[in-house]
Amino acid sequence: MSGTPLAQERVAARAEEAAPAIESRDLCIVYGRGSRAVVALEGVDLRIDAGEFVALIGPSGCGKSSFLRAVADLLPARTLQGTLRVEGKTTEDARRANSFAFVFQDPVLAPWRTVMQNVSLPLEVVPPERRSGTRSPRELIDLVGLTGFEDVLPSALSGGMRQRVAIARALTLEPSILLMDEPFGSLDELTRDRMHDELLGIWSTTTASVLLVTHSIAEAVYLADRVVVMTPRPGRISAVLDIDFPRPRSAALKTTVEFLEKTNEIRARLGL
Repeated sequence: MSGTPLAQERVAARAEEAAPAIESRDLCIVYGRGSRAVVALEGVDLRIDAGEFVALIGPSGCGKSSFLRAVADLLPARTLQGTLRVEGKTTEDARRANSFAFVFQDPVLAPWRTVMQNVSLPLEVVPPERRSGTRSPRELIDLVGLTGFEDVLPSALSGGMRQRVAIARALTLEPSILLMDEPFGSLDELTRDRMHDELLGIWSTTTASVLLVTHSIAEAVYLADRVVVMTPRPGRISAVLDIDFPRPRSAALKTTVEFLEKTNEIRARLGL
C-alpha cells in the first residue's frame, strides 16, 4: 500500500468494503507446449488493493501485457498456472460482471461512429440489468474534456483526443478496475505529459483501481502509488516500490530531486 496519506485513505476506504482488486499467487503464464513452450511469467505473487494505482514496468517481453490480459480474461485457461482472482472472483466471472475495462495503446475506435456513438457503445452491448454506471456518455465526454466534439468522427481528432474517447468509453459502465496497456505509448512527449495530468484528474473522480503497463519510468513514478518492477523473461517481480509523493500531483514534481532519485532507483532495479 502506498505511503501517502491520501492514497492510504482512498485504499483503506475501499479495502473495508471489498476483496483485493487483483490478487495473484504463484501465477505462471506459459504459451505453447513441449520444446516450443515459452514461459512469459513465473511465480508472480501480487496483491492490488481496491482504489490503488499500480504500474508494471520491465523490459520488453517480460510478461507485463500478458499479466494484464490474464486479468482481463483474454488468455486461454490452458496458458495459466497458479491462482488469479479479481475482486475475489475468477477472471471469467469478473468479466461477466463488468468489473474491469481495458484501455489499449491503440484507442480502437470505430471510425464510422462519432465520439458520442463510440462512448455509448458499451451501453448497446451490455444489457441494462448488467450495468452499474450512473454517468451518462455526455457527462463522460465532458469529464475527458471533449465537450463540443460529440458529433465528430475519430479521423478528425488528434491522437490525444482519440485516447480520451477510449478512456471515456472504458468508464461508461463504471468499472471498479481500469486496465491500461501503454495507453500513451504512441503519443508525442508533450501530449503524453498532458494526458498524464488528465488521467489523474479523471481517476480522482472515480473509486477505480488502475493497473498500468508502461515502459516509461517517469510515467510510472508520476502516476502510480506503487511501481512493480519485472525481470526479463520469464517475468518475475524483482521489486515493489512505494511512490510516496502526495496527491494531487503536478508537473512541477518531475523537476524535483526526489522525483529524480525515485526514477534512478527504479532504473537501477531494471539494471539500466
